[in-house]
Parts: sequence; structure tokens; C-alpha cells
Amino acid sequence: MPLTIYNITKPETPTINASKNNGGTTDYYIIPKDAVTLNDLIEHKHMEFWQGDAFKTLYALQERATRDTNASEARELNKIIYYCNRRLAKISLLQPSF
Repeated sequence: MPLTIYNITKPETPTINASKNNGGTTDYYIIPKDAVTLNDLIEHKHMEFWQGDAFKTLYALQERATRDTNASEARELNKIIYYCNRRLAKISLLQPSF
């Protein structure tokens, strides 16, 4: 299936006080103006490989699940869990044990 790239018009970026999170918009939710693809967002956030894979899988989850079956939804969710569990295992190896 060919890749479809969408040109999205973004609204004006609101002025944000990044030092205060009052439940509204914060600076970490703002999409860079030059971001066109998920890979642009992944690079902008300096995500590690596991984060990028989990992000892309979560982003495509609804489309994949409705296109296929409930088994596909479970498979996609398990992929996200797999990526996160691998990271948790790595973190536990990095923790000092006393």
C-alpha cells in the first residue's frame, strides 16, 4: 500500500508559560511548524528507537484495528507493551543494587 503524506495546516501557536502546568496547553504538546511526518516528531523529541516504535504503533492502532480484526488490535497493543517492557527491563538493569 503506498504511503500517503498529508499536509496539515496548523493553528497559530499559543503563548505558553512553560514553567506552569495548569492543565491547559504546555510546550511539550506543540508540534513544530516543519513537522510533516511522524518521523519528524520522533526526531524533534529525540526519541529512542523503542519510543519511536511504540509511538508509531499507537498512532496507527485505530486504523489497523478497524481495517483488520480484534486480533489485530490485540497484536498492536502487545507490540506497544513489548517495547515498553524491554525498556523497563533495561532500566532495571541500570539501577544500582545495594
